[in-house]
Amino acid sequence: HAPLEAAVGSRCEDVDGPLGRLLKELALLEPFNSALLGELEAEVAGNGNVGRVFRRFAPFLKMFSRYLELYEAWSDDRKARGGDPSGDRDVCAFLGAAAADPRCRSLDLASFLVAPVQRVPRYRLLLEELAKRTADSHGDRADLDAALALVSEAAGHNNNALAEDAHHATLA
Repeated sequence: HAPLEAAVGSRCEDVDGPLGRLLKELALLEPFNSALLGELEAEVAGNGNVGRVFRRFAPFLKMFSRYLELYEAWSDDRKARGGDPSGDRDVCAFLGAAAADPRCRSLDLASFLVAPVQRVPRYRLLLEELAKRTADSHGDRADLDAALALVSEAAGHNNNALAEDAHHATLA
């Protein structure tokens, strides 16, 4: 959100529109994701018991539900504009220049914004695979099983919140 606001200024309608709200929520998720990554890297370098890390962090994955709701609102808004990521000309120019930056690897904004949407389901798939390949006698097995249950619960919570939001939208 900060680079967008710095580039186009707070006068931009999208700073408080669907894209701006989505980017603000993404900024709230970043410290959590950084902490999870740091803990996973430390555990892999040490004992390798990632189940323990996911067990501790899994309950907080429910906070992704707000991002999912905002992503869906932004996506619907984008579709209504024929794929234009923003209704603001300055924002579109900024995003076009950003996509041309080699660090973006030719990916557009939507490719980056969908990543958090996919994160919790991917964590569940990872834990399922780890559980399949981990012996019952392994020291991390109980934590893997507990983490898988907690991540599945968080994924269910997020899906239910999204469905409830969609239901409220149809009633409005």
